[in-house]
Order: sequence, then C-alpha cells, then structure tokens
Amino acid sequence: MLDRLDVAFAESERLESNALRALFRVYMGFRRFERISLKIFLRSDIWERITQSGFREASHVTKELTITWNHDSLLHLIVRRLLRNDVIRYRFGVDDRKASTDRYQRHLFYTIFPRRRYRRTDADTFEWVISLVKDGSGVAAPRELIHLFNAARDAQIHRLEMGQPPPVGHLLFDLVAFGDALEEVSQARLRQTIFAEHPQCRPWIERLAGERVEHTTRTLAKTWSVNDVEATRRAERLARIGVLRPSGSRGTIAYQVPLLYRPVLGLLSDSNWVYTDR
Repeated sequence: MLDRLDVAFAESERLESNALRALFRVYMGFRRFERISLKIFLRSDIWERITQSGFREASHVTKELTITWNHDSLLHLIVRRLLRNDVIRYRFGVDDRKASTDRYQRHLFYTIFPRRRYRRTDADTFEWVISLVKDGSGVAAPRELIHLFNAARDAQIHRLEMGQPPPVGHLLFDLVAFGDALEEVSQARLRQTIFAEHPQCRPWIERLAGERVEHTTRTLAKTWSVNDVEATRRAERLARIGVLRPSGSRGTIAYQVPLLYRPVLGLLSDSNWVYTDR
C-alpha cells in the first residue's frame, strides 16, 4: 500500500497532476493481469483538479465508487467509536440489538451529549458540531470530526481537573468543551493539511490572520496588496481548497472564512459562541 502520493508532489500542482495521470495510466496497463488488481483511493477535489483540463484515460475508468459522508453516516461513525468503550457500554446499558438503528444511535448520542441550539437556528447539537469542521466547500471530513471529539474529551477532562463543575445529570460533556477543542483541530487542519498540501498558498492565508471573517474582492486586494484581478485569482484558489467559502453572484461575490479556520487565524470572538436551551 502506498499512501499520500499527492503530498509527494505538493510543491507543484502541475507536477502533481502529471504524476497522478501517470498513476492512472499504470492502472490501465495492469488491467491485462488477471491476478493483480489495483485500487486507487483519491479525494474528489484532487480528481476534479487533474481532469478539469482534459484527461482521456478517465473515460476508461469503469469501476468507480464515490464515498460520501452525510449527517447520518457521520453520526453512525461517532456512535460506533463510542461503543468501543466498555465503560460507556456498561454505564448506559447499551442494547447491542438496537445499536445499529438510527433512532437508537441518536438516543444514545443525546444521552451522553447535551441537547442545544446554536444561536437562533434549528441545528441540533450534532449538526452544530459538524458545522465546526466544515470547510469552505461545505464538507465535514471524518478525520477532523474524530479529532474534534477526541480533543473535546481531553478538554472536558481538563475542565474537571481545573475544578469546573461536572456536566449536569448523566451527561459526560458540556458543549463548551467543543469550543475549547476547535482551536486544536483548527491548527492541525491548517498547518498539517493545508500548508503541507498547498505551501504556495501559505503566505496568502497567513495574511488573513486578524482580519475580518467576511471579505470582498476589494478587501482581499487591500489585505494582499494586489489588484482585483490577482485577488480574485487567489480567492478562487483558496475557495477550491476550502479555506474560503464563496457566496453571491459573480458580480457581487463574497468570501467567508469557515468556522474551522477561524481560531487558528485569530478570527473567533466570544460572540461566535452562543448556546441556548432547546
């Protein structure tokens, strides 16, 4: 198994595209061997990048499966990881016969985590947690979600060690633990993933630190000390890698820094965190 081939060519998108195109040509060549079967797992954004300028071999890829993560599959992922803990299974009397059903998984999740709304939206706790790790494309990656829950566990333990009151009733978490955890996830995502895979974008992103959450082409041009054309090019590039979230029409397009990247860029104020009882 070979992993992280995309990072091996991270210094140049052109080099990366050429290398991955060559990989697929090798994949096609191996199809004539009956006892050798290759499997390639590729992020959808990378696949789109190497095919956007045309890729003849793509039409020969006949066996393709897109793995997508939605609200239910992410909840299933987190609950199944919780059920690997024998203490949790014993304390909450988990019924293995029902553990695979959506209704029971939601019941178990809200037995452990408090029910809350975020601001004035109808998003429940799990939807709000997912919103913390969504990038500019609206995707919540399982890696960041798992990291957030692990960091929230550590933050909750730290709160107890510092003498903070425990969660009420049978709950194991306070939602503020997720706010504390987001900073760690934010730093890891930006420094270990974005900067590692897109080093040429690092100076542009670093210039956004301490600036506003929402931008227009004009404010970005001022921040980067470039003209509007160059600012648009950079903003579109950052939108493609999920650091900015575009909205509006072409003529009035705006860009917003997702919650995932706000702590590490120093853009998260106390007013961003509002919890109200359901």
